[in-house]
Amino acid sequence: MAVKRFYPAKSNAGIPAIRDATRNRLVGIIFVDKEKPEGAEKIVQICCEALNAENSKYTTGSKEGDEHE
Repeated sequence: MAVKRFYPAKSNAGIPAIRDATRNRLVGIIFVDKEKPEGAEKIVQICCEALNAENSKYTTGSKEGDEHE
């Protein structure tokens, strides 16, 4: 299994975020809805899965990823 590039993290202020392991920086944050605070963590998970799936197209050399070059 390939190492995942994007993973859930927290900003210095404690805001749910997405970290790029390749560049070692935050690439996105999701603000917490006070009425449904657990939603932000779930959205971060979904976004990380989607970003890693898209990234794998470029790193594995699949034809689908090649058309974006």
